[in-house]
This record gives sequence, structure tokens and C-alpha cells, in this order.
Amino acid sequence: MRKLFRRLIIHSIDTFFFLSASLGFFKKNTPPDPSSIKKLLLCQGAHLGDVVVATSILSLIKKRMPHVQIGFLIGSWSKPLIEGHPLITHVHCVDHWMQNRSSLPLWKKLLHYRRQRKQVLQEIRSYDAAIDLHPFLHNSIFLLYQAKIPLRIGHTRVGFGQLLTHPQPWKNKPQKIVDYHLELLRCLHIFPDKTTPLHPNLPSLVPSFLPKDYTIFHLGGSEELKEWPLENWEQLLIDFLRKKRTIVFTGHGKRQQELISQLKHPEVIDLCNRINLQELMALIKNAQLLISVDSLPVHIASAYQIPTVILFTGRDPLEHWSPHNPHSISLVHKTPCAPCFKKNGCATMNCIRKIPVEQVIKSTEQLLTRSPNR
Repeated sequence: MRKLFRRLIIHSIDTFFFLSASLGFFKKNTPPDPSSIKKLLLCQGAHLGDVVVATSILSLIKKRMPHVQIGFLIGSWSKPLIEGHPLITHVHCVDHWMQNRSSLPLWKKLLHYRRQRKQVLQEIRSYDAAIDLHPFLHNSIFLLYQAKIPLRIGHTRVGFGQLLTHPQPWKNKPQKIVDYHLELLRCLHIFPDKTTPLHPNLPSLVPSFLPKDYTIFHLGGSEELKEWPLENWEQLLIDFLRKKRTIVFTGHGKRQQELISQLKHPEVIDLCNRINLQELMALIKNAQLLISVDSLPVHIASAYQIPTVILFTGRDPLEHWSPHNPHSISLVHKTPCAPCFKKNGCATMNCIRKIPVEQVIKSTEQLLTRSPNR
């Protein structure tokens, strides 16, 4: 019912703007030629992992448009990820109330969003072009239209497509999210090549505060339904300790701390809630191996090509969110219902909970064998 209601809202929005555009209520200026663009705004107001994935196209844009200034419109929670990035000239923040995971009551989130939106609207008016990289609900398309940015590119999946100068239809394909970003770049005559990497591009970091040859266990993410059973993590931990491997736990929040507290061992290093985002990035960059559910660390590891075993659910096509990392192995237990596209999953979540411990161990050994010098 909730999904149907959301579709009705999106359909109503599209119908309204289609009719309004047909009656001439929305003025459509001729967009500038891509070769004349001096300032380009990328928009990704979702969460940390989505922003990390979006950085994958920065090098390609700069290679094809070396003189363009790139701005990034993000939620304030993502600012530490890209602050000081050499390829990004300006960072703009607006916290959409639907994405805001803070403890603020709804009315305060709405007020906060309204204030930020008003400020950002003034900041982004100077851009020649903008690309909305978020193909899901709560995109930035209406904001870009209100800012009168001449060239506006985005997917038409969740409404406001009539307000784009270059609307691109969304089709579920067996490809990664970054490949959908590349489809949008074609509107600027930017095409991928074999010499430009498509993994995330994160800024330089301070050195890790731990020695090398450690493995990171990341047990949780933003949703409990993404979790692998705790008894499986315990078996995995016992196997790694028996092999004399150093284990580091990472995580954030009360829920993840509670999970880790049940796996306490004197030889384990627990850094949950004890390091900031930049320190987490440095920690992952210098790790020998990462084992994680589908969460932010997976995409950070992709930026540095760190060997990674990822435990996925079957909610979405595996191809969409598996990283551009040749040193990663994505695991999901095959179920007849996957992908189900259900936001809240199901009662059993067998797609992740039934991933065997033995399969994870085998995958880690396979990765470490491939990378003997790590």
C-alpha cells in the first residue's frame, strides 16, 4: 500500500508538470552548448555511500572538461568525505528532511531544510549546468529549476522530469549505479574510456594510526535488515583469531556498539564510535582486508582497491550496488524472491542471513591469495 501511494504521488507530480509545460507555464530556455560550460554542479543529497559512489565520475569529467569548476550539492553529513577534494571547487549543503537521520523532531528537520534550501538556492544560481545523480525519491530537480540553471540533466524515475532540459529515462539494467551516472554524462558528450578508472575518488588522507595486516569487521549499516546473524560473525571471528589475524571492529551508533560488545575478545581492537570519518577512511585504506555488510566502508574500500568481502541482501539487483573493485567478492544467498525491491525487506531476510560462514571464509582466503603482498 505504501509503495502504491508513493507511485501515485510521483505520477501526480509528473502529470501536473507535463500539463503545465504543455500549456506553456514553464519557460524553457535553450540550454548552452556543453563545450561552453564553465561551472558544473553535481547533486547527490542521499547518504554517505551514495556520495562516495558519485565521486567515481570526477576524474572523467576533469579529463574531458579540464577547465570546468565542479561544485557538489550534498547533505551536510557527507561534507567530511569530500572537503578539500582537489577536483571539487565548491561544496554546497542542504539536508533534505526525508534523508536527515538526526534525532531532531520532524518539524525541526523541515525548518532546517527550508533555511538551508533558501541559502543554497542563492549559491547555485551561477552554475551553467547541473546533473542530479540521485535517481530515487527526494531528488534536486525542482531546486535546480528554481535556481534557473540553464542546463539540467537527470533521470525521470521519481518525478519532476518535465523540469529537466535533458531528461533521461530510467530502466533497470544489470549494471552498476555509476554506469547510470555515465548515462547522464553522455548529455555533456563525456564518454568513458579504458584509461580512466571508475572507482570512487576520495581526497588524500592522513596515515592510519594502526600497523598494516589487520582485517576490518563491519557488522552493521543504516538498517537492521542488512545485518548478518551475530552467531555467524562469532564463528568468523574464532576462525580469524585461530589464524593469528588482527581484527578491528568499526561501526557507528548504539545498535552497532551493542552487537560488537557481544563479540568482545581481548585480542580484538574495538573502534566503534571511537574514530571520525576521516580516520575511518585512513583505517580502511591501510587495511589488509575488509569484511562488511552493504554499507559505507564497502565504497571507501573501492576507492583504495582494498580486498573486500561484501554481504548483500537481495532487495536490489546485486549489480547496482556492488563496487567497481576487482579485489571484492559480493555474496548473497540466492532466493526465488530476489530482487524484491522491498524497502522494508521481509520477515526472514534469508538472502543475507543464510550466507554460509564457510563461503565467507573461502572468499577471504581467495582474496588474500590474490593479494599476497597486502
